[in-house]
Amino acid sequence: MGSLRKTIINDISVIFSKTKLLDLCLISILAGFAEELLFRGVIQVKLGIIGASIIFGLLHFITPAYCVIATIMGFYLGFLFQYYESLLIPIQLHFIYDLGALVYLRYYVSTETNVLKS
Repeated sequence: MGSLRKTIINDISVIFSKTKLLDLCLISILAGFAEELLFRGVIQVKLGIIGASIIFGLLHFITPAYCVIATIMGFYLGFLFQYYESLLIPIQLHFIYDLGALVYLRYYVSTETNVLKS
């Protein structure tokens, strides 16, 4: 089992195993808004898209592979911010990504974990 997959199944999914869908939505909305406001609205304005993307990736470090994925995602969100000159699109995309990941962790990985333990 890969390192990222093992970390998700053994550590992260446990946190969300009993979380309600409404709570996952609220977490995703707050994270999308707060992180985009910080990374794109403040850090990217000061350090540029590359600096903000690297910091975004490093602060989302779960495994080396996920750090790379998060850095690329940070760059894409930063590009959208620059292209549209608005935080709205990056906030929405961040929300959709987070919600999808959390729903996956809650409803699919939790089930898979129970199957693996059987």
